[in-house]
Amino acid sequence: MLLLFIIMNVQLYILGRKLYINKINPISIYSIIWVSVMVLYESGLIKLYELSIKTWVVVILMQLFFVIGCYLARKSMNFGNNQEISKEVSYYREESILRKIIIILSLVSSIAIVTNVMMFVKIYGINLLKATIQIYIDRVNQLQEFETIPYLGAFIYIVMILIGVYIKKFGVKLFLLFPVILLFCNQLTSGGRSNLIFGLLLLSAPIIFKNKGKVKTQHNKKRFSKLKVVLICACFLGLFIAISQNRAEGQVISSDYASNLLIELSNGNVTFYKLLVYFTAPVGVLNAFLANPTLNFGGHSFLTIYNFLNKLGYNILTTPYQEFYFVPMRVNVGTYIRELIQDFTIAGALLIALLLGVAFSRSFLNTIYLKLYTSEIWASTMFTVIVMSFFDWTLRSSTFWIILIFGSVLGRWLDKKVRYLRLTEEKISNECSDNIKL
Repeated sequence: MLLLFIIMNVQLYILGRKLYINKINPISIYSIIWVSVMVLYESGLIKLYELSIKTWVVVILMQLFFVIGCYLARKSMNFGNNQEISKEVSYYREESILRKIIIILSLVSSIAIVTNVMMFVKIYGINLLKATIQIYIDRVNQLQEFETIPYLGAFIYIVMILIGVYIKKFGVKLFLLFPVILLFCNQLTSGGRSNLIFGLLLLSAPIIFKNKGKVKTQHNKKRFSKLKVVLICACFLGLFIAISQNRAEGQVISSDYASNLLIELSNGNVTFYKLLVYFTAPVGVLNAFLANPTLNFGGHSFLTIYNFLNKLGYNILTTPYQEFYFVPMRVNVGTYIRELIQDFTIAGALLIALLLGVAFSRSFLNTIYLKLYTSEIWASTMFTVIVMSFFDWTLRSSTFWIILIFGSVLGRWLDKKVRYLRLTEEKISNECSDNIKL
């Protein structure tokens, strides 16, 4: 089955190249992520249970429905001529607007982040990085009551997308370090690693999605420094590895779960072993779930809405943490497929996959051709959802609802502002041309 899956994805990769004329596109991103995960699963480095035919069929169908959604969106949108490619406005005017928005949103999110960090320092001491495993245990097992400021800190993830747009348009500037530090501080209060990955993915997406029809200018040549971008990514990955090492401290590689080859390759490095489990075990959970599936309508997808209604006095049963399965190690995350099937059955999950393909494809195309801020928000969010689809359904998180809702409002305002600047500049340019003719 693995060989057939790889062959299918090679064909889908070729289809993606033809549809988008880009190596990096919604279809290729999905293929790269899922082929990598399934190859790792089948490699036997981690001793996981054999996947059933049902699991393979569901994984393949979910991908095919996603691709159908991408195809339908691509064929319904025509960017065949240069007239449909948006022109850039004045370098300095747009840069000034975007810089102010990034600083304002960073200050707003810092109200919650700084307050929450101070509270955690009182409980765990100044070295929160060292205490990450204890923070994580206390959160999952609800051993501590954390009176944090909710939702406000999530605005830092909208800032990450805008930073990616800023870097693509204007290069790396020193003031961008402030929101990145805020994101790192926010991560330390969770004890986990997922929010750090989200931040990196949201920031990277606008840089990866290169615009079409970009005019080379003197400023353009100075905008983009690959070395600086690599350094930013290195900071994210460095903190991710540090947290992973702390989470693995005191643990040993079990021969019950790790193959002899893995033990030899890792040289006893528990962090390497745990990262492999992180990438492969969710598929094992999906396999176990499909053997005896359960239904909890909207329990994951509508979790944010249910939690909000409960604060208004409703008594809706919610489960913030998912059910554990033994695969054979104890794991609770089971890919986005498991959560969607549990929410809406297999038929509903396939429909969501199709709609996800439509949303990603449309926002991706609007990003690279029309250069809209609203589409940058959506495309970056969809990119993160698909990259993390091997792990869980990220849209269960209130953070992503905040990104899409408030990010869309902000994006529309920015698009209108940029459009106004563009029309004003064109009007002035036309008037100057008329005066020269006279």
